[in-house]
Amino acid sequence: MRNCMYFKLAAINIKKNAKMYIPYIITSIITIMMFYIMIFLTHNPGLVGMKGEHSLRTVLVMGIYVIGIFSVIFLFYTNSFLLKRRKNEIGLYNILGMEKKHIARMLTIENLYTYLINMILGLFFGILFSRLMLLLLFKILKAGTGFVFNISMQGLYMSFIFFTAISVLILLNNIRQIHLSKPVELLKGGNVGEKEPKTKWLLAVIGIITMGTGYYLAITVDNAISALNNFFIAVILVIIGTYCIFTAFSIAFLKILRKNKKYYYKTKHFTSVSGMIYRMKQNAVGLANICILSTMVLVMISSTVCLYIGQDDVLKNRFPTNIEIQTVFANKEKSEAVSKTVNQKILESGYEIDAYNEFRFKTYSLEFDNKNRVFHHSSDISLSLDKMYITYMIPIESYNINTGSDIILNDNEVAIYSPDDIDLSDKFNINDKTFYVKNIVENPNFSILNNGSYMKLIYIFVSNEEVIKDIHKDFVEYFGEYYDLSYLIGFDVKETEEKQVELMYSIRDELRNTDEYKNLSFIMYATAEEKLDFYAIYGGLFFLGLFLGALFMMATVLIIYYKQISEGYEDKHRFHIMQQVGMSKHEIRKSIRSQVLTVFFLPLVTAIIHILFAFKMITKMLEILNLTNVSLFVICTIATVIIFAIFYVIVYSLTARTYYKIVE
Repeated sequence: MRNCMYFKLAAINIKKNAKMYIPYIITSIITIMMFYIMIFLTHNPGLVGMKGEHSLRTVLVMGIYVIGIFSVIFLFYTNSFLLKRRKNEIGLYNILGMEKKHIARMLTIENLYTYLINMILGLFFGILFSRLMLLLLFKILKAGTGFVFNISMQGLYMSFIFFTAISVLILLNNIRQIHLSKPVELLKGGNVGEKEPKTKWLLAVIGIITMGTGYYLAITVDNAISALNNFFIAVILVIIGTYCIFTAFSIAFLKILRKNKKYYYKTKHFTSVSGMIYRMKQNAVGLANICILSTMVLVMISSTVCLYIGQDDVLKNRFPTNIEIQTVFANKEKSEAVSKTVNQKILESGYEIDAYNEFRFKTYSLEFDNKNRVFHHSSDISLSLDKMYITYMIPIESYNINTGSDIILNDNEVAIYSPDDIDLSDKFNINDKTFYVKNIVENPNFSILNNGSYMKLIYIFVSNEEVIKDIHKDFVEYFGEYYDLSYLIGFDVKETEEKQVELMYSIRDELRNTDEYKNLSFIMYATAEEKLDFYAIYGGLFFLGLFLGALFMMATVLIIYYKQISEGYEDKHRFHIMQQVGMSKHEIRKSIRSQVLTVFFLPLVTAIIHILFAFKMITKMLEILNLTNVSLFVICTIATVIIFAIFYVIVYSLTARTYYKIVE
């Protein structure tokens, strides 16, 4: 009979606190649903054997970890709002004679109710919407119909274990807090922070230092490697700085407003500023959380959308021709034989060929010392990446054949082409060897496979292969013994992508099955085939960006909602007193609006400032993925900020109605 009473009481409590419980339950359901869907997609049997399978799985697994970590932090955080609002009620139960062990039993049953609702509905909607997410991913990847729809037993099992553990830990934490609290403390639990907080100047200094350091790392980054190495350090510093700044400076800012008599002694400002000062110690954390989540949404969505929109340009930069055949370490005779075989297969195919080029080369990664005008080996590429060049050493004969030129060079003369900013108009050194620049040539349009490199590029055309051999002597310690030059053939095929792939396989089989070439090593690709792996990475990142962006936006909405609820209950008594002394409802609304404009939009403004400082670092990191179109990223970032700002205003407007109802 007593147990039935606890079950009934727990159900009544949940119903009575529906304004707090329903958003928490909805959020938990969505979180479980998204966790299940991500596992379902990662382990979908249709991925087996798909081009780009490994890359896509890597991206999706990263999504599982992000959602998992986020779920733990976010569910604990939102549960703290629930417990805070319940402390008065629980304290009253304790004073009326209910022992803490009985309160613990009641909380356990409440937790069981919410757990069952969350788990059943979360997994149900996860299974229901997994097909939709499958089709969306399918569309983004521009893939075929190889995916398989099923109920993921692994997803069900992992979701059940993971969220059961979270639910148990939340329950134990709640019981711990109630057990350690005295009845009087529980009764006052919803009013913590009523004492005017002091301005914490030490915390403010820490905030300025950490955030300033994070900003400094972001704006002084000069290459992709340093951006990648410093990104997480900068993020952690900015997060720490954000919490410190909101906690310390928000109080100081409100006190400055209070000292401004012209501003403070107005009806709409007086009540809002005075009330916020007393609550800012606890509210600052919520505002900082909103700011950080908003920043995450803006960074994630703007960068992944930019990558997805610009992927075709990146694909063209990375794979300049439809087909590329590279023979590793082939002498001139072998290179000519390979050329003959490849051209014979092209002729047999009957396909029309365009942008055909072939050349022999040796490539090095060298640092250019602009002051001394010398190329040399770099002991640490990551520290000098902005000075690093992929240097192609090419006999001038290859340039003349492909362009119809007749440039003649002496052994100490070179011709130069570089799409990047480098001044070699006179002479320069490669180690201690001096070369004079005879010609600055036009783009030879050679097919150069950019294997994801974010270094600069330079062609150095020399008189003959013997010059390259002589240069290599200085690099034996770093690049090993000298072997023959590599030989590359690249061309476009004016046929369907299927025909392009067929031709590449035909050439590959011929080269591999010819005894004359059995000692040679070949690297071959057809863009039509390679782009599937490319789309798997970029499409996967885009999907993950949208998926996690939606999750973080949901979290932002819930925190905003809980802030409105919490402040509504805290302001209700204060505004009731103000009404009794003559303050009209119209004046109350003006005061509330002033409160929102003063503080509530600070997280959005601060998030935009974070984005502005992080912009350079993000663009450098995007270079790792071969995206160098900064103007496209600017457009995507501005569009994302505008859309999110509109969304932010709409969310506030909707949640503010609940606030008004509580206060009034």
